[in-house]
Amino acid sequence: MATAAHNAGALWIADETVTGFGRVGGWFQFEHGQARPDMVTMGKCLAAGAAPAGAIVLSQELAERIGSRTWQTYSTFRGHPAAVAALRAHLAVSARDQFYRRALDLDGFMLERMRRIAEAHPGVRRIDGRGLHWTIELHGPPWQSWHGQESEPLASRVAARALAAGALIATSGEQTSLFVAPPLIASEEEIDRIFDALDDGLVVADAKVGAT
Repeated sequence: MATAAHNAGALWIADETVTGFGRVGGWFQFEHGQARPDMVTMGKCLAAGAAPAGAIVLSQELAERIGSRTWQTYSTFRGHPAAVAALRAHLAVSARDQFYRRALDLDGFMLERMRRIAEAHPGVRRIDGRGLHWTIELHGPPWQSWHGQESEPLASRVAARALAAGALIATSGEQTSLFVAPPLIASEEEIDRIFDALDDGLVVADAKVGAT
């Protein structure tokens, strides 16, 4: 991806808003590869949910290219003391206790459970992920078609049934995408309960495949 971007004369931006700060078994997802991005965007996990926070980090090469030129951004709450305090506390504790190792330790456990789910449910088209952040793609209409749908998206119906069974499975409202992202403090027993609920919810997706 980095090579393709640079060959096209573009910058490679690694969006680590969700995957950063331990979620995938390291500080950032891009660290699992060899290439390094020109920019890294951060948010959500940056302050551990204690306060709204976001940031962008530039590579040294890009910073040198910008040189003395200014790059201004605007925000009503930019540099808010409470957000900065939450961010500093989170980074200090995360670095001290190395929370990312928890996601790394559970990577194989999650992969096994995800494979079981995919094998058991014909409604699952694809699984992908690392550590404690995984995506399930369902069979169904392409994600581009989710705008303006009169009926509730398939992924939302699966998530609703899983919620009734006892687990919150995330979806951004697309037709076919589900996100399984247990907290870093979750035990294997708690994660198993998540997969039990997901197993029940995916019955909806299986029925959709059987009807087509």
